[in-house]
Amino acid sequence: SDLEDTPDFVARHDLEPWMTEALQMLTPAQRATVMRDVERARNPTGVVMSRIRQCVPVERRVEMFISVNDLSEGVADRLSTLTAEQCENVMESGLKLQGATNPSGVAMKRITTALKLFRGKGGRPVQLSGGRHAGPPLPAAGARFGRSQ
Repeated sequence: SDLEDTPDFVARHDLEPWMTEALQMLTPAQRATVMRDVERARNPTGVVMSRIRQCVPVERRVEMFISVNDLSEGVADRLSTLTAEQCENVMESGLKLQGATNPSGVAMKRITTALKLFRGKGGRPVQLSGGRHAGPPLPAAGARFGRSQ
């Protein structure tokens, strides 16, 4: 389940090409969990996506969602103002916006719906790591800023 094996894994299990990028955004431990024992699965895509949902924090899945759909900066900024619950709602149908000719437009519509649905529920916004295509792993809180002696 090394990073280099990811495209082979995707091809071998007939997964959609965008899943290579999604899997490469996982930590090695997450990748190992998500990619194990898929051989006998009737629906490998479903198994992999379900495992990603189970073992990857919502913040990271939002970053994956932004990346695999190549969402605009504006949509990414808007997603960063949502709570975890609202983000889950936006991504309900999966990480990839299937067949969308304008994924950013579709995502914005879903964000608007999620905001209406969860209006007044409260909760803190998700903490995204910034950078459009930030790869693994996410830095620990505060790790981004070097300590001055």
